[in-house]
Amino acid sequence: STPDRLIGVEVNGVTEASLHISETDANGVATMRALDGVDIPVGDTAVLEPGAMHVMLMGLTAPLLAGDMVPATLIFEKAGRVQIELMVLNADGTEAPMDHSKMDHSTTP
Repeated sequence: STPDRLIGVEVNGVTEASLHISETDANGVATMRALDGVDIPVGDTAVLEPGAMHVMLMGLTAPLLAGDMVPATLIFEKAGRVQIELMVLNADGTEAPMDHSKMDHSTTP
């Protein structure tokens, strides 16, 4: 096994998807910057999440709602193209609230 590098991402339904990272400096000022890639050592993982390393979507061709699952492709230098699904989160990084209105609670004790 050898290390790899995540060099891109493609997401269905957007004109542009890119890797970004959110950082806070010593003065508490939050910034976001584009990444040209992410090194992934052997046996390690990279986590994409709000407030840290994430996928920035631009040019949506249709609305995305929190909780939606969106087909995407991660592009690695060595592994090539890997198909995944991404969950759309709210801007604050939370998932959509659970809607229990259609659940049958008649048998709940």
